[in-house]
Amino acid sequence: MKATMVLVMMVVGAVAVTRGTASAASCERLALLGLPHTAIATATLVPAGPFQPPGTPAPPPVMLPAHCRVAATLTPSSDSTIEMEVWMPADNWNGKFEAVGNGGWAGVITYAGPQAIPRNMAFALAEGYATASTDTGHVNDGTQGRFAAGHPEKLTDFAYRAVHEMTVASKAIITAFYGNGPRLSYWNGCSTGGRQALIEAQRFPPQPHTSRIRDNPATCRPTSCGFSMTASCVHATRSMVCATACCRTPLAAASMCSNWPARAPTPRRA
Repeated sequence: MKATMVLVMMVVGAVAVTRGTASAASCERLALLGLPHTAIATATLVPAGPFQPPGTPAPPPVMLPAHCRVAATLTPSSDSTIEMEVWMPADNWNGKFEAVGNGGWAGVITYAGPQAIPRNMAFALAEGYATASTDTGHVNDGTQGRFAAGHPEKLTDFAYRAVHEMTVASKAIITAFYGNGPRLSYWNGCSTGGRQALIEAQRFPPQPHTSRIRDNPATCRPTSCGFSMTASCVHATRSMVCATACCRTPLAAASMCSNWPARAPTPRRA
């Protein structure tokens, strides 16, 4: 009888955390959460209302539901400074996590975007998902790939490490906030975001994301970044995916990745 009562209390408590109303205190205490090579800068309960994404010129504001907003810096290496944010619905969390990818050379957190392109934190949050994004460890200052010159650790962060570290930290933060982790996890990205989905699946089995919504993944291609682009193919689980790396040599290794598909079927979210 006692065991039955304990089980019922645990189940009811889990439902209350998932669907209940978060308090400012429950959000702010996340600033004290200790995670490996993670410094949580702020943890704030944000009321429903307009959010102004950064950018020049300023993009239009977007309406967001009430949520717990956590900003953190990840330092998996001595030359890593990876900025990330996690947004968690204060009410009616759907029990799922959706990480969103970047475009181009990244360098910014994907807060919002065109209404017709639902690959951003604002869209995911509005649909009831806990969501996260990262700048992949550098600032997009218009110089494209120059951040990687002389900084191999930052190149590694951009190639794959930042999004993985973000995912691990995000799940820990979500679990601390709600009392239970996400039952399903997704990666939503196109272009660079599509590459991020593929390389995450290859490098880190068992896969941290239940499914990936990706399209037109950026693989190996020449680009203008002040110096030439070469393709660096990464072997993992007997497959090959392409991570991009700037160097001062001509495009040399693209043929190694020529058999990697340009597109892949897009799974639907459950």
